[in-house]
Amino acid sequence: MSAAMSGLLEECGVPPEKRQKLSDGMEGFMTKLVDNAIQQAVDASDTRWDARCEELMIRFMAQVDAKIAESEKRTDVKFEELMRRLTLVEVKGYITDWSKRNELALTRTEMKMWVESMVAQVGEEVKTLIDVQATLNSGSRVLFTRVDVCLVQAAVRDDAWKVKKEIDMLISKGGCKIRSLDPYVIVEPSPERRPYLQAGGRFLGYLEKHGVSKVNVKAEWGPPLRVYDIRGARPAQLAQFDTLTGWSLQQAALESLIPDVQVEQVMADLRK
Repeated sequence: MSAAMSGLLEECGVPPEKRQKLSDGMEGFMTKLVDNAIQQAVDASDTRWDARCEELMIRFMAQVDAKIAESEKRTDVKFEELMRRLTLVEVKGYITDWSKRNELALTRTEMKMWVESMVAQVGEEVKTLIDVQATLNSGSRVLFTRVDVCLVQAAVRDDAWKVKKEIDMLISKGGCKIRSLDPYVIVEPSPERRPYLQAGGRFLGYLEKHGVSKVNVKAEWGPPLRVYDIRGARPAQLAQFDTLTGWSLQQAALESLIPDVQVEQVMADLRK
């Protein structure tokens, strides 16, 4: 029992024999009272802390949602820009010997003359889909191994197929020759398909250079790319190309089209 508590009880007239017991009881009560007060303060603090944490979490999640929405918006914009960039068609097939591409490629003046002639021949609907100025000013090249026909900004990929079909029809009628040859038209390929189209174009150009008519062969663009001799009742595979394994050529099938051809020489020409 503390001296202060003893003096207080003595002043209150508590007999000495009861002072110790009463002091212990009062000290126990005060201890409990203080403990309760501390616990209430802790509980109040916990409640405030929980509320604060909840508030911070709500604000944090709102910021996360905003960032996600902003990112998705940027992704959508990039995707739309990509789709616009992909909505063009490529006219190629007039480079029959890739080793002579600098001689066979079109100059910018020749490219512009071909584009203007082509645009003058297409129908009115297709004409509204072609961005003539962008086509004439496309790229910074001085020589063109292909012609990129750009479409208007509002065009979608389906419009590119309309343009391709129209130019294909003109080519079939002999109205869009390049270097006295009938070019072919493709919708700009995805990055994954581009190697197959490039490889197939080189191989078909090689065949044409060696006197093989386009009507006698057919390419399945894959992947993998396969080229067939379709003259007989059953097509014969001439070649196969895959980005992982490269070219696989069939000697006998090639010889039926190009007598005395050597696979090694064909492979060397394709790698030029």
